[in-house]
Amino acid sequence: MSTVIRFNDPTGTDVGLVGGKGVNLGELANAGFSVPRGFTVSTEAYATVMAASGANDKVFALLEGLDYQDLDKVDRTAAEIRGVIVDIEVPGALAKEIADAYAELGDDAYVAVRSSGTAEDTVDSSFAGMHDTYLDIRGVDQVLDAVRRCWASMWTARAVSYRQERGFDHRTARLAVVVQTMVQADVSGVMFTANPLNNRTDELVINAAYGLGEAIVSGIINPDEFTVDLATVKVKQANLGDKKLKIVRAPDQASGTVELEVAGEDAKRLSLSDAQVGELAALGRKVMAHYGGLPQDIEWAYVDGEFHLLQARPITAGKFTWPEGFDDWQNGPEEEDTLWTFKYAEQYWTGGITPLFYSVRARETQVGYDNMNTRAGFQDLLGQRLYKYKFGTVYWNVDLDEKRLRYVLPKFARPAGANVVPTDMQQAFFSEPLDVVRWLKAMISFSVSPVYSLSRWKKVIREDYLFNEAAVAKANGLPEEELKLLSDDELNKYQRSLQQYAIDFMDPLWFGAYTAMSMFFALQGALVAKFYTGTNALLGQELISGLPTTLQNVENRAFFELTNTIRNSKTLSETFAKNEGAAFFAALESSDEGREFLEQYNEFIVEHGHRGHPDRDLIFKRRADDPAVDYEAFKVQLASPAATPPEELETRVRDKRLAAEAEVVENLGQGSMGMLKQQLFSLLQGQIIDFLVLRDDWRHFIDRISYAKRKAFLEVARRCVERGYLNEQDDAFFLGETELFEVLRGGGQRPLVEAKIAARREDFDVFESRNFTPPTFMRGETPVDDALPSAAPGSGALVGVGTSAGQVEGRVRVLRSMSDIGALEKGDVLICNATDPGWSPVFGVISGLIIETGGMLAHGACLSREHGIPAVQIVGATQIIPDGVHVRINGTTGVVEVLDMAQIGATS
Repeated sequence: MSTVIRFNDPTGTDVGLVGGKGVNLGELANAGFSVPRGFTVSTEAYATVMAASGANDKVFALLEGLDYQDLDKVDRTAAEIRGVIVDIEVPGALAKEIADAYAELGDDAYVAVRSSGTAEDTVDSSFAGMHDTYLDIRGVDQVLDAVRRCWASMWTARAVSYRQERGFDHRTARLAVVVQTMVQADVSGVMFTANPLNNRTDELVINAAYGLGEAIVSGIINPDEFTVDLATVKVKQANLGDKKLKIVRAPDQASGTVELEVAGEDAKRLSLSDAQVGELAALGRKVMAHYGGLPQDIEWAYVDGEFHLLQARPITAGKFTWPEGFDDWQNGPEEEDTLWTFKYAEQYWTGGITPLFYSVRARETQVGYDNMNTRAGFQDLLGQRLYKYKFGTVYWNVDLDEKRLRYVLPKFARPAGANVVPTDMQQAFFSEPLDVVRWLKAMISFSVSPVYSLSRWKKVIREDYLFNEAAVAKANGLPEEELKLLSDDELNKYQRSLQQYAIDFMDPLWFGAYTAMSMFFALQGALVAKFYTGTNALLGQELISGLPTTLQNVENRAFFELTNTIRNSKTLSETFAKNEGAAFFAALESSDEGREFLEQYNEFIVEHGHRGHPDRDLIFKRRADDPAVDYEAFKVQLASPAATPPEELETRVRDKRLAAEAEVVENLGQGSMGMLKQQLFSLLQGQIIDFLVLRDDWRHFIDRISYAKRKAFLEVARRCVERGYLNEQDDAFFLGETELFEVLRGGGQRPLVEAKIAARREDFDVFESRNFTPPTFMRGETPVDDALPSAAPGSGALVGVGTSAGQVEGRVRVLRSMSDIGALEKGDVLICNATDPGWSPVFGVISGLIIETGGMLAHGACLSREHGIPAVQIVGATQIIPDGVHVRINGTTGVVEVLDMAQIGATS
């Protein structure tokens, strides 16, 4: 095998022979890019020379027993090794091969001689700057000397330590050497086809300066910097560098370079025109496309009106997730100084959010939000982004929604709508006068609508959707066997129809839930605060508890009956004890009682199979996907032999609410206009209770549509895996809707698709680990502070927000996923990030709840009040309070006392 390989030789792309730099140059040359000619002295040459000369024996003798923590010793040993290699005589046959290849480049051509490691310029290990480069080398003897010095550079102290750190075997490490024609660059530099500073993959960054790019790499100048829109190759921003020096070929030497001053007028102007930047950026896009769409770090030179490529390698810095790939549905640009909040997701988007769910659900709600603003006549609120994806979750546009709230809520009602507005904005938010004319126009527009009007919106939802048999069937979607019969295009149209159905269903809710009910809550609060003279400190909580029967109640009762069936049957109890997870349901087929139970369970699945997981995202299995979801819930309830039937709990809390209502009515009847105050309170209270029932019920319905979408996208994923476009079905959830159907059509560059999936999955997994709490507010990409519930772990007293009254002591169980609920025992205090309907079975077992997110109307708070257990919200609770400690929680004051002081102190 030849030990000298030209860039365009067939073996010029074998990384084992030519190393990282060599293989990239071979790739570019063979792909037809303008690359200065050259060749690579292969790794085989290095290995052969090292072995034949005896250098290997000397090198590894010096490394024997080396203490890599002793940096001085490592440095001295590395210097000795380099001395051994520099003194090697290049064998005659190899020297002739190098001389012949060099002669092909021209008479005494000027060349760059660069080291090229086999692990260099890869995504995982860059070895950047650790091996030597020699510029403007001229003559065979000088080239041979530079080759030896490159070989020796594999043994610098930095390179030796880096290999040791990364687990690379010194004995198998090899180095190739690239010899490439030097071009006398007018301008040169570096181009990143993604922005490693802000991790944006829709931007390209170019550094440029006069002369050779070494001036930029070595850091002796500040280059010009251009930020370019990747799609349009238009300059977004140009920053002028000082460029006081440039590195050029030494005019009076046989080899080498010199530093020269740049003329003042040249230093004060940009080194590239906008047109040249656009041409270079377009070239960068082509290079990136050749490498499967992955971001590239490209060295380039501009000579006599033409751009040449000197190197391309993957960008190893930066954490790219390509958000523009699932943000393509957005209706406007992202303003850099927008204020975003995670508070909205805490209430409505619990759990990790995948790009697929975000691209579908966020688009649906953006359409609904825009429709509402169009109806209201708020044209200035259109064309702005409502959502941002970050940290594996979603952020809500505070600036946009705060402005809408000021438009639609009178001053007295604004505190009721301020849950996403940070404290430093609230004073201005509360005090700005209402534009009465604009408000009246909006209210009139809503009131004449057959969908939005106060007299119709709840009726439309109930009659046309929730309790409409045909609507429920449509929401349930097609069964899997029918989905498989659809063509790809039909499948795409079908899932889009489900999205539209969700938009239509949610349409009446926007004004009613986000405007009208805020006013009703605020009016009632103001009425009670001003005129109620009673002493019930828990009145606020009691008035929104004990709801009439909801679909969630129906589900809870049915599940409780299934649990009781197991509890009261010896056969079923034994089967349950002997078989875990899905195996329990399979084992039921072997007995009459088991089969009868399965019939009951299957009836339950028909109505509630689309539920079971605590979070909303499409990636999560529902009980109809995997009955093991319910096995853990059964386990929790069966662990409590004296569990109270849900109806008893409901009646108990409902009676408390009715008593509180009666007391308020009696109290308000005293004094002037008593009857009017009573009637107003009863009217508002009736609207609020009716709304809270509706709020629970509509989630049950929207979950049906979500599950139908999940099944549709799983069919898309199945086809992608079957055709070899994806590795596994769950990969589909980490692509946006458009990206996924592009993959289904056979489009999309496989390396880029896999990189996107891996990077986005990592963000999702970090969020799902519950070991990371996203910043509550961000200004653009920068987290900003707000007055949140504080925690003082060293004191043992943690101050949060009480959301369900009462006090209890108990052992803590920190659960980061509902799949761990089997660890709960009767009387435990549950700590988790948030709860949703899937957590319902645990509320009959736990004695208290501490959640990290939500508020007074969050699901966990509501369920806690329904079950009469205290609940507190504390930001970061899962990380502050250790599993297994004993706590006293007070849901009235919001204080949690950690009774095991030593343990909590150790974690603070």
